[in-house]
Amino acid sequence: AGNRDLLGVLAESYVDAGAPNRGLGLLRDLLSRSHQPSVADTLQYAGLLLKTQQDVECAGVLQDLAARTLSTGDRKRLDDLMYHHGLRQADLLRERGDLAGGRALLDPLQLQRPGDPLGDAVLARLAMAAGDKRAGLETARSLAARHPDNVEIQLSTAQLATRFKDTELAAASLKTALGLAPDDAEVLARAARLYRDQGQSARAATLFERAIALQNAPAPGHQVVLAAAGEVAGDPAKLLDDRSGRAELQTAALLLPPTAPVDYWRSAPVKTNAALQQAATAPRAVAGGKSATLLAATSATATEGGIPEQPAGPNLRNELDQIRQARSPEASAGLHGRQRSGVAGTSALRQTELPVELRLPLGEGKVKLQLTQVSLDAGSSASGATITQKVSGVALAVAYSAPGIAVDIGQTPRGFAHSNTVGGVKVDGALADDGSLRYRVNLSRRPVTDSLLSFAGVRDSVSGKSWGGVVASGARLDLSKDLGGYGFYGSAARHDLRGHEVAATGRSEFGLGSYFSLRSRADSQLSMGLDLNSLSYQKNLGEFDFGQGGYFSPQRYHALTVPLNWALRSGPVSYLVQGALGFQKFSQDIAGAGAGGGGMAVEPVSSSGIAYKLAASAQYQFNPNWLVDASLRSDNNASGSYRQWAAGLTLRYSFHPITAPLALPISATTAPFGQ
Repeated sequence: AGNRDLLGVLAESYVDAGAPNRGLGLLRDLLSRSHQPSVADTLQYAGLLLKTQQDVECAGVLQDLAARTLSTGDRKRLDDLMYHHGLRQADLLRERGDLAGGRALLDPLQLQRPGDPLGDAVLARLAMAAGDKRAGLETARSLAARHPDNVEIQLSTAQLATRFKDTELAAASLKTALGLAPDDAEVLARAARLYRDQGQSARAATLFERAIALQNAPAPGHQVVLAAAGEVAGDPAKLLDDRSGRAELQTAALLLPPTAPVDYWRSAPVKTNAALQQAATAPRAVAGGKSATLLAATSATATEGGIPEQPAGPNLRNELDQIRQARSPEASAGLHGRQRSGVAGTSALRQTELPVELRLPLGEGKVKLQLTQVSLDAGSSASGATITQKVSGVALAVAYSAPGIAVDIGQTPRGFAHSNTVGGVKVDGALADDGSLRYRVNLSRRPVTDSLLSFAGVRDSVSGKSWGGVVASGARLDLSKDLGGYGFYGSAARHDLRGHEVAATGRSEFGLGSYFSLRSRADSQLSMGLDLNSLSYQKNLGEFDFGQGGYFSPQRYHALTVPLNWALRSGPVSYLVQGALGFQKFSQDIAGAGAGGGGMAVEPVSSSGIAYKLAASAQYQFNPNWLVDASLRSDNNASGSYRQWAAGLTLRYSFHPITAPLALPISATTAPFGQ
């Protein structure tokens, strides 16, 4: 009996330490030694299966127990396990979208235990999934009010309120839960996750730190928690948390008996463990409710039993580390180049940028300080033109970004003929509770970087005239709807373009598109779509004489393209390859009406043809703190009047080690003034 109690303590300890296979392996080993394992041991094993969300195996063990003769106490514990298993299956059906099936499974469970708060919580989630947000939240609010001393109900209510953006209810429920259990590591951890989901990462980090400290603090002992009156092994509300993909759906498992129930625990060979026997008599050094001596003594035992370790569930240190990583200061330096074909001295352009950035945490976001050296070269004109053909300068910018908002302000490089103040405000968020419908509003004032004239401005050394330095000021609205594996998006934008001694004009843009996933795995994604874009300018200011802007400004432009995106992650490297092929058609009116009404008139132009865009980027982590980003890009226009190539290399340093997997897909690094 002593060894069995010890195994129970060890099994629970392994599960709590994030090694569920080892914990379950110990109990499998115990059960395999007996032709007819005891009811108590089997109940304990079923409780751990349910706690670790091994629902398929748990269902078989529960069905086997239901066929055995049980005492009144054991029958009560079995009923509790089966009840909570059924509740979770109802939740999983909801996550799969089978609301009718979830309700059909929940109804008899609620008849068994009318008014049970956990059953009511599942009912609230079903109501919300059916679109009745108000009824779901009211049910959750009522539960929290009727059970003010129930930590699990308060946390479940906070979870629902967080998901459906009821910040007041979420804050109140979290405050109550933390007040009821200020020294419970699991409660603190679950509250931390909810604060993290709300965007309060600083508060979440503090709670994770406290939870870890409590786990490591000396404690009087550790008790394996089994299903008892009103609760299941571990945390009943935790088992009902809305965590898609964490458990396997097995709705019929309790209806059909398994072929050979005993095989569930006979999968692990029997091993004699002298180290375990020795540890049983050793002094118990308890830390955080777990025996460090015993864990060390049995570290190899579960592996010997043939149980490969695959840690499941969140690890508090990893979760805290991810928050610290996201809030870590960062520094970077890069080299970016762009070359655009065209007429030497005017439309041709070679651009080089050397950005240096420092990002510092501030509140729930980061502030960015950026300094960029920019050089522009339009090439030498054979006709000996007298306007500026080379220029360089340094630009400064300050930006702040946090979840849902980004703000920046700065200047185009000082040293240019005309330096402008630029910046913007971007806000994005969800319009639907499930996050499938999203919006983004972007108010901005940005430089037009098509040419040296439009970006920096030029000066004529003979006449003394100076013009150019065009900026586009306006707004853009984006909407997207994700339908799971495919989706749609649309955009509309309006900007006014003005420059020094350059005629003003307006630009309107509309876009529609769709996408669908061809492959979606943890380390590989492939998607394609269809994109339709329409653009129009009030005036054609694409020439380079005085008063003109030197930027592509068609009066009618339409493009239909097919984009293809492939993302791959392999260890310390993440790749992104993008391509688009399509048909473009545009027309331009007569150019020549500059700011002063002068300039040489240029006849209307109309063109159509095939256009392409190719891009590739990669990110490589060669050190815990260091990353390098590289990118290549090429595109053209339908008329063939220009082709553009760009490349970039960025070295990044994080002051906190980067332990999380690289992003998939990565965000391709772009130059501060890239196009």
